[in-house]
Parts: sequence; structure tokens; C-alpha cells
Amino acid sequence: MTILDSLYKDHANTLQLLRTLEWQLAEFKVGNQPDYEVVLAAVDYLLNFPDLSHHRTENLIFDKLTQRAPDVAVSVGDLRDTHASLAARTKALADGLRAILADAELPREAIVRWSTELIDHQRQHIDMEERTFFPAAAKILTEEDWRALEANIAANIDPLFDANVDKKFVQLRRAIFSWQRQDETLSANSRAQPRLGA
Repeated sequence: MTILDSLYKDHANTLQLLRTLEWQLAEFKVGNQPDYEVVLAAVDYLLNFPDLSHHRTENLIFDKLTQRAPDVAVSVGDLRDTHASLAARTKALADGLRAILADAELPREAIVRWSTELIDHQRQHIDMEERTFFPAAAKILTEEDWRALEANIAANIDPLFDANVDKKFVQLRRAIFSWQRQDETLSANSRAQPRLGA
């Protein structure tokens, strides 16, 4: 698997995680109690794994791209700043959730807003990278660049999506696969519905 293949896989996994957060957020919006263990594990994952591995790898690729084609790097934008902004949004949500669990009085609307903004920004960021950044890196960086990057990138061990799941993420992983099955069932049922006028 190439470096970019691994990053695309991380993105697919993150999108699954965001979908699970959306399901939990939907419960919260209608006044039900979300599974806080699942939500906190998701937020904890987003706080730690991307910066320890995924974003670090992207930043190294971005540095190489900046050396090879500064004008193209400018069109991608300030990747490090975007990564820092995502981390700050995730931390704000984590702090809010922990405050709720400690019986603090926080408006439900604030948690919904923070969650929605985080999910939206994560999706927009992934979309930008896959439309602009990854294709530019694939086109411009040389084989020598990729070899140098591989030498500087540690093995990508994902504590949630790899075979050996970290204990604190077991419940979250179950929830992701459960929601994924429900999504697939709903999607299959909607395709099976007869169309009007058919």
C-alpha cells in the first residue's frame, strides 16, 4: 500500500466515524440520551490519531510539495493551520461533552452546533484534500520524494480500524459497524421501493 493509499483509507475510516457521530447527534437533537461512551471515544480518536499519524504524514507530503511546486502548495492552502483548526474544534467538543458528564449546565444547542461544525469541517477538509492536495502530490512528487517520505514516516497503526483494536475503542467500533449495517439496510430498502409511475 502506498502512502497515498493509506491516507485515502484513513479518510474512508474517518467518514465512517463521522457518520456514527451523526447518528448519535440525531439522538441528542431530539432530546434523547446519546451513547456518551461512543461519542467520547470518537472524539478522543479524532483528538489523537490524526495528529499523531495521519496529519503528520500529510504535513510531510505538503512540505515536499511546497519545495517542488510552491504555487501549487499555495492553491492547497495552509494545511498545518487547517489541521490545527480541526484539532481545536475537536478539543472544544470534547471539553463540552466532559462538562455535561460532570453535570455542568451547557445548552443542548451548543453541543449540537459544535458537533455539526466539526463534522462539516472534517468532511470539507477531506473533500479538499482528495480533490486538490492528493492529486497534486501524486502528479508532482517524484519517486525519490516518495522514497524519502517513506523513510520518515512511521508505521501507521490505527487503534480503532486496525485488526488489534485498542480496548477503549471496542464499543465505538461495534457502534460504527452497527450504524453502517443500518445505513446499508436503509439504502437497500430505498432502492427496492417501487417508483411512482413505474
